[in-house]
Amino acid sequence: LNKPEWYLTQVLMWIGNHAKFLDEKIQPILDKAGSSVNAGLDFSRGLVTLILEKLAADIPCLLYDDTLFCHLVDEVLLFERELYSVHGYLSSLPSCMHILSEESCFQRWLTVEKK
Repeated sequence: LNKPEWYLTQVLMWIGNHAKFLDEKIQPILDKAGSSVNAGLDFSRGLVTLILEKLAADIPCLLYDDTLFCHLVDEVLLFERELYSVHGYLSSLPSCMHILSEESCFQRWLTVEKK
């Protein structure tokens, strides 16, 4: 719980490490089959979905620990920035911000920011 950067960084590394393979090997197969799927984006979306599940499980445990909660929010924001700016993730796809903007989490975030 105190190291969300571990799994967030791991996912960013997997996305980066697999980008060339997905673009050069998998995407041509999808294109040849007439599929509209973007292999890289679909791979990223799947990994982000795993993060959303992890966040949904972790956040209730962190809501009342200001230090851990703030650390999680900071790491998620850094993750989101890199996901969009470096890896070309689309804003129309599932995002960690969906979890952070849920009512209980968002209210806690505002409360902590006011402190």
